[in-house]
Amino acid sequence: MSWIEPFFPYHDWRGQVWFDLLGIGFLCVFWDTRKLFSVRNLDLLVLCSWIPLGEYEKGPLAVTTLLGYLPLLYLWPRLLWMLLRPPPPPPRPNLHDRALHVLSFVLLAYSIGLTLSAPFPFGRVGQTRWCLSESSIVGVLGADQFLQCRPPYGHLAASQERPKTIYAIYGPSYFLSFVPGVLAAGVGRPFTDWAAAARWTTIALLLVSFFGLRRLGHRLGGPRAAATLGFAWSVLPYLHSASYWSWTGNLLPAAFTILVLLASATREGAALGLSVANATAASYYPAAWLALWPLGLPRREKLEFWIYASCLLLLFFGLAVAQPHGMARFWSQVSTYLIPGRMPEWRYQWSPYTYHPWMHALRYAALVAFLPVVLWTGWRLFSRSAAPSLQTLAASSALLEIHAQLFKIHAPGRMTLWSLPFLLVLLIPCGPDPEAGSEGLGDPLEETPPAARPDLEPR
Repeated sequence: MSWIEPFFPYHDWRGQVWFDLLGIGFLCVFWDTRKLFSVRNLDLLVLCSWIPLGEYEKGPLAVTTLLGYLPLLYLWPRLLWMLLRPPPPPPRPNLHDRALHVLSFVLLAYSIGLTLSAPFPFGRVGQTRWCLSESSIVGVLGADQFLQCRPPYGHLAASQERPKTIYAIYGPSYFLSFVPGVLAAGVGRPFTDWAAAARWTTIALLLVSFFGLRRLGHRLGGPRAAATLGFAWSVLPYLHSASYWSWTGNLLPAAFTILVLLASATREGAALGLSVANATAASYYPAAWLALWPLGLPRREKLEFWIYASCLLLLFFGLAVAQPHGMARFWSQVSTYLIPGRMPEWRYQWSPYTYHPWMHALRYAALVAFLPVVLWTGWRLFSRSAAPSLQTLAASSALLEIHAQLFKIHAPGRMTLWSLPFLLVLLIPCGPDPEAGSEGLGDPLEETPPAARPDLEPR
């Protein structure tokens, strides 16, 4: 191994030293030194426990199964408890905000450099069948199909570079996000060339997620919170792994999640409805958020939420099925990764369901419990005497995301970025700092009694 290889995320759990150090740095910055054995410190440890997982495709499967599932099994009851008892505000970080500003931008540049350099130093472009994540390559091919005025479902044919069947498993919003990159750089031969459209799209998502979280922090707690959220997002190695392989299947839903949080800070029903609908049309799971995020909005804003969300969903999924037998083609592609019996056999070599028989029981239990969890979460929020706070909505949304990962077939626990923005809002100090006289406006959905909120409709 050359001296530079440890700084690139393509190792098993034994070669993650550099990224383990980044996780330790995260813990040092946000560790509560006044309460060493607090539950929040345990939450931060669990948040870092996916780091030693490394590349799940490099195994061994026994280790990746253990490291992949334990945080999920901890976070599920922990988020339920946060809904019952919202956690107190976290303490200030142990590093000055100016240092957090500088480090966050350095780490952002590091992520962009990883995106541009793959597959160096482990190979060269064209040396293997592909050097980027298949999710980004499929996104480029799907965007090209939309530019040819037809949906990608059923039209992504196998090629000489990729003889296996190519499935368009993502939603229409996912593929449309690649259109600017394809227009700028073309399609090319993404399995064997540098795949410029995929890399530019990844860099755009890195910028959107980074500056979106900083904007959210500035809105909630001023410059200190902006620096804190930006650093927390960019230091955890989950972002670097997604950047290196242009893993947009992990990064793009996370960027759309950040847009939902940012829209919630505006308290505008139209912006929030469009952002939730956009996230739903990309990865499907955020459909459960449609029942949660309108809670607490004024009556007029709630109506706007549903109008704009419904119109955008009809537009997106109308484009997805706009072909002969469109609905059948769409379901045939998407269900390949949603139904275990239809999953390609070659994917099972990296799936923990082949390692432990009890994984099947866990998945079916999660499937059966999904609807009751959604109903209980909605009832818990709706039955409150006050509008739910941003932290409460973040906890409920993260709970549904974690629950969905429990019955995800391929590499559970690896879609860390999907729920990470919600977890950061819950665990990282992003509110006004009373000691420093922060200029942030605080939680825009702060829980106040209905009597003090004439804009809320009575229940």
